[in-house]
Amino acid sequence: MEKPNVGQEREKVEKLLLDSDTTHAVICDNLKKVYSGRDGNPEKFAVRGLSLALSRGECFGMLGPKSL
Repeated sequence: MEKPNVGQEREKVEKLLLDSDTTHAVICDNLKKVYSGRDGNPEKFAVRGLSLALSRGECFGMLGPKSL
């Protein structure tokens, strides 16, 4: 179950994708980054299902689960 603000951002992105006249600098929909497995190890997902929209002038930083 995702947090409410995550669902709200996902809905915002879905609406923005339908609007060709957006002023947002960055729009990501369901972004993922996968590192392929080596030596028989499974692939690793660094990012899975990231959706966000950044307005011009907005700053965004993403921290992993072990970042403080």
